[in-house]
Amino acid sequence: MASNKAVKVDIRGLAVGGAGVGQVCEQEGFNQDLLGITAFVPYTIPGERVEAWVTQRKKRHLDTELKQVETASPYRVEAPCEYFGRCGGCELQHISYPQQLEAKNSMILGALRAGRLPYAAMESLQPMIDSPPFAYRRRISLHLDRGGRIGFFRAGSRSIVPVSDCLVATDAIRETIPKLESVGKDICGAVSAVEIASDDHGAVVVLRAPYELGEREVESLMRTVKKSLPSVVCVAAGKQRAAHGRDYLELLIDEARRTTLRLPAASFSQVNWTVNKALASYVGAAVVEGRPNLVHDLYAGAGNFALVLAKRGVNVVAVECDEQLAAFGAKNAGLNGVADKLSYKKLSVEKFLDEHRKAPLGVVVADPPRSGLGSLVGSLDCAEKLILISCSLPSFARDLRALTERGWTVREIQPFDMFAQTSHVEIAAICTR
Repeated sequence: MASNKAVKVDIRGLAVGGAGVGQVCEQEGFNQDLLGITAFVPYTIPGERVEAWVTQRKKRHLDTELKQVETASPYRVEAPCEYFGRCGGCELQHISYPQQLEAKNSMILGALRAGRLPYAAMESLQPMIDSPPFAYRRRISLHLDRGGRIGFFRAGSRSIVPVSDCLVATDAIRETIPKLESVGKDICGAVSAVEIASDDHGAVVVLRAPYELGEREVESLMRTVKKSLPSVVCVAAGKQRAAHGRDYLELLIDEARRTTLRLPAASFSQVNWTVNKALASYVGAAVVEGRPNLVHDLYAGAGNFALVLAKRGVNVVAVECDEQLAAFGAKNAGLNGVADKLSYKKLSVEKFLDEHRKAPLGVVVADPPRSGLGSLVGSLDCAEKLILISCSLPSFARDLRALTERGWTVREIQPFDMFAQTSHVEIAAICTR
């Protein structure tokens, strides 16, 4: 809730998280103690002067809520989504798409500076690979409130904003959302989240229950939803319990080589397939550049990068601890005719690197979770080349700095706009010893 203290802020950039960041230039009243302090103001654009309510004063900055825009940016546009500003999904629909790309590149550069990376590493930052601005997202996660209403979390809250559409989602997902409204009240006692994933064949709905469910509960859930939904998967306490129709997705990852990736519908996969194909192509080109004898793909999933590399004639060892994903990855190798080039190791990356300590790793592709590589950076010293992929800018900057301190050189940093209309980015770096 905003306080009764208002300040005027000159917005200079975009902060990680999507808020505009700038300095207080004017303050109401006789007390001028906030002049010059850094302020974060959501839904603003670099170059604007805005008035904002102070919501929280912290040691070095202010959190604020936008009151009004006094000097608007020429890049400010009318957000097309009726839920924008309430739903916590998109943060940047008020900025024209080309300007979003520029603002994100500046945001990345700021994070690299804050991470104290070498100047040469920051100089290697390339312009953002763009995305379709809307209708790109092929996987969304919706939540249910106690009344069975289905929607997204409100910004900065766990309360639900009920929705009947999502402009960033694919057509298959947009057609499915209204079908869920009729079943919300019947499933809300057991199900806390509903995911919708899509491919060229349509949508698959994933019901997620946080706790174990009995057989009768599972049967009742499936009976309720399969009347209106052609493909449904029920997951309880992290385990798939039942499926109706398709329980997998099939996506073309490399059109030139006809490489198809099959994935469990209930597992993680990249949300923007247009940009993911560009990312996989980038990784493939970076790897085969030196004609390596061996590549280790860490956190390999079902083969997002490993399949592309094997199709290019590279010998790949894929490391993945999730048994279902590893099984799908091995099957994908057979389906794409590269079983002789791609082998899977079903164990954690930590255990794999510990078991192969000081063994030559050749080229390494690593796409770790949001937490990044962390202490595993030191286990990669026996690699010749590293392609690091991340969806978390803070952990990416931290890992890159740790790598440079161990003698690695950052040759290139390439961002991808995997999450258009939001402040999030996917980012890759090519590092050599």
